[in-house]
Amino acid sequence: MPSVSAKPSCASRGFDMGLVLTRILAWLGPTGLMIAGIVVFYEGLPLGPLRLVPLLGPALESFTDGRVDAERKAGALAERQTWEELRRREGMAREAERLAAQAKIDGIETEYWRQSQLQSFRITELERALETEPAGNPACGAPVISKRLRDALNAVGR
Repeated sequence: MPSVSAKPSCASRGFDMGLVLTRILAWLGPTGLMIAGIVVFYEGLPLGPLRLVPLLGPALESFTDGRVDAERKAGALAERQTWEELRRREGMAREAERLAAQAKIDGIETEYWRQSQLQSFRITELERALETEPAGNPACGAPVISKRLRDALNAVGR
């Protein structure tokens, strides 16, 4: 009966990481290695979807981000702060406009109620004057309508 053996490990298959690195260095050469180092320094190492892992992504970004990423993030932060300041100022201006409009509305409403009370006072004074008017005055003729009908019509008109 043949024995079932486990898969051979990487080392037993001839995979040696040192050999791979040596071949990459030989293929790139010193100039290629310097260029690769400069690109990694400025651009950083690509993380791909690892940036989305909640705890691992931000930790890896701090080590693998290059200068370009750092400047981009700083620029985005500055733009966001500028935008928030602009929104705050616009909000304050809108609130000031709203308060000014509300003050104007309050003034108009106060004037309306004052005029309404003044008109009511004038009507009351006129009614008193009509009641005290002498009956013999030729300017005051006989009433055309009764007082009850006049009051009912006044109530409808106000």
